[in-house]
Amino acid sequence: MLTDFAREVRREQTRLELVAEEKNLKKMESQLRALKNANTRYHQEIKQAEERIAKAKSNISQNEKDQVDTQKKLQDQQKMVEAVKRKMSSI
Repeated sequence: MLTDFAREVRREQTRLELVAEEKNLKKMESQLRALKNANTRYHQEIKQAEERIAKAKSNISQNEKDQVDTQKKLQDQQKMVEAVKRKMSSI
């Protein structure tokens, strides 16, 4: 009878140990899921940042072209103003 009781005590201790280890396993699985989700978010953030950088580079290129065009228009307009001034002084 004492042997049976000792066996039951060991079973209960082992069952409690199993419960504790399963709890640790679930906690670790949860941590792994959180890490995987964070990794996915980091990759998405990098992708979005790279897209923003590419867009900014494109905007810079377009801006430089627009500056050249606007500078030419400005010079043309200055010529027009000078032409009108000459016309006005000849009247």
